[in-house]
Amino acid sequence: MATFCAKSGKMVAGTHTIAELNNITLTFDNAPTPTPKFLDTYLAKKHCGFVDVKGSGKGSWDMTDTLGQKVIHDANVGGTTVALKFYIDATKNYSFNAFITTQNIVLDASGNNVATFDFNFEADGAVTLTLA
Repeated sequence: MATFCAKSGKMVAGTHTIAELNNITLTFDNAPTPTPKFLDTYLAKKHCGFVDVKGSGKGSWDMTDTLGQKVIHDANVGGTTVALKFYIDATKNYSFNAFITTQNIVLDASGNNVATFDFNFEADGAVTLTLA
């Protein structure tokens, strides 16, 4: 069984790595849905429908990252999709188009005094796994 080191991961928007991320998640949700019929006297049979793919990224805010973090910002504000790649290592990745559903920039003078950036996304269409 292969083990992956988290430091090998990254997220790419378009063709550019999103700078300063230290946490990324990708969730596949395929909850079975009941399909009852009238006059059923037993528990409803279930089927799996559409897979809902969503995730998030979090890290330090980098105002100079005009090809990564700004692309996320522009897609969120503009209501458009962005091509994302979720890299597990140097070659293995999930690729998909996604809507950026939320983004947060937090300026916190307490603690470590670092501005943070996080965003959530939902895939729009097919998700492709590349294992090369």
